[in-house]
Amino acid sequence: MQRNPRYNSQHMNQMLPPIAAGGAEVYVWHLIHFSYGIGLFSLWLAKYRLPKLLQYGKTRQKKLVGVIEPWYTSIAVPRRYFSHFYVLSFVLATANLYWFPEDVITSCIFFHSLRRLVESARVTKWGSESRMHAAHYLVGLWFYSVLNLSVYLQLNSRQRTRSPSTVNKVFGAVGAVGFLLASWDQARNHIHLAHMIKYTLPRRGLFKIVACAHYFDEIVIYASLAAMEATTRWSLTVAVIWVCANLGVSAVETKRYYDAKFKGQAVAPYALIPYIM
Repeated sequence: MQRNPRYNSQHMNQMLPPIAAGGAEVYVWHLIHFSYGIGLFSLWLAKYRLPKLLQYGKTRQKKLVGVIEPWYTSIAVPRRYFSHFYVLSFVLATANLYWFPEDVITSCIFFHSLRRLVESARVTKWGSESRMHAAHYLVGLWFYSVLNLSVYLQLNSRQRTRSPSTVNKVFGAVGAVGFLLASWDQARNHIHLAHMIKYTLPRRGLFKIVACAHYFDEIVIYASLAAMEATTRWSLTVAVIWVCANLGVSAVETKRYYDAKFKGQAVAPYALIPYIM
């Protein structure tokens, strides 16, 4: 059976980095890929050389009396500034939804950004003294900017596919189901965390298995988005890699905090991914 060479070309374009466009777009893609590389390197550097930069909320250690620390470790902002990430993502996702209303992926990212914005404003209880390092804040702004810009560039690209294959349709259906289920579970988990006494041990649902069930939901959400649409699969797969690395570090810190604080209690055996990590 002879295959359609046009279909093969479109399929290969979906699997390769989107740098075949013309003009300035190529340089924008190189800059985006480079920024992800810098982000992953910075995460490694902070984890093994500057751990203070990764701590926030309950895992952020107070400065010890008499101990002199580098000046940059004290540059912190209120943790409630997390909501700025979702304000930014909501604005950019709204623009993408306006430009590409026919693409399901723009509606899903818009919904996710809106839900997280509402949760950060109405559900999450930010402690008045809870802080995070300014580097963590800047990285969050970078990620949501690059995420939405990447989606825009791929949807606006000449490489996009108008007639998805059967495999892509199956991936899309699985992605849609995964996105809805993970979004629902994450919302429940955030409500559970908001109604807990401060810095106690979460025990509901997936929290019985993983210390950071809401982080696991986040990974499933982005993995589902990556599966959902062939045109944006590359940019969202790169985003999944970043989310896994970033939340993996935070989850390990949280698990270590729970193990130290709740010795002898039923702390979840895994930090992030059930039966794996």
